[in-house]
Order: sequence, then structure tokens, then C-alpha cells
Amino acid sequence: MMIRLAAGLTTLALFSAPISLAAQEADASMELGRRFTGWFLAGHADSLWGVMSEPFQADVGSVEAIEDMMDRIYERIGTEVEVAEESATPQEDGTLLYRRTSEFDAAPERVVWLWRTDDAGTLVGARIIMGVLPVEVVWPVL
Repeated sequence: MMIRLAAGLTTLALFSAPISLAAQEADASMELGRRFTGWFLAGHADSLWGVMSEPFQADVGSVEAIEDMMDRIYERIGTEVEVAEESATPQEDGTLLYRRTSEFDAAPERVVWLWRTDDAGTLVGARIIMGVLPVEVVWPVL
């Protein structure tokens, strides 16, 4: 009986280890996605710039380009009033994708935030979609 119990516990540990690792990665991605969204909504373009990969920075251009984008988006959506849903999922290329759907006081439809990070937590892509159809797609690096 003791040998079966030990074997069962070993099997359980082997099967639950990848699940808990995936859960930890998803939790980390959720935390990063929330932080990135918060920085964007608070106007911290320099903070976003500081965590972007070099190729992503090259695509975006500059901190000033992020600030300009922030201004254009704030005018259209206003203040976030509710997070309708959010998730973090591993992608086939090894990155993690954080997805957040939010309601804003000045936006007629929900806004979708997508933040893609590598395993080091570096921001490698992002997209902001306003409305059912991507009326304005920002940073189409995803």
C-alpha cells in the first residue's frame, strides 16, 4: 500500500508541476498586463518604453509617439469604468498574451487591450482595439 501511495504522489507531482508552472506564468502575465494597461491609462509612456524590446521600440518610434497615441485614445474612450474580462494565455511562439476587455465612459463599445510579453517580461507587442471592428489598431506588432 505504501509503495502505491508513493507512486501515486510522484505521478500527481509530475502531472501538476507543468500545470502550476503554466498557472504561475499566467499569473505573471496578468500582473504585467494590468501594469501595462495602468501605465497607459495613467500616461506613463516612459515606463512602457522602458520595458519594450528593441524591435518593438523601433516599430513604435519614440516615447513621444506613445504620448501622442495616448492623447488620441483618451479623447475617444475617456475613463475606464469596468473590466469586463481578462485572461492570460501562452502562445505557440513562447510568448504570453494578456487580453483585457474594458468599458469606458466615453466609448460606445468595449475596448480590447492586448499585451504580449516574452519569458523575461519584456513587452514585445501590443494592440488596442476600439469597437467591434478594429477602428483603430495601435502597434500592430502582435
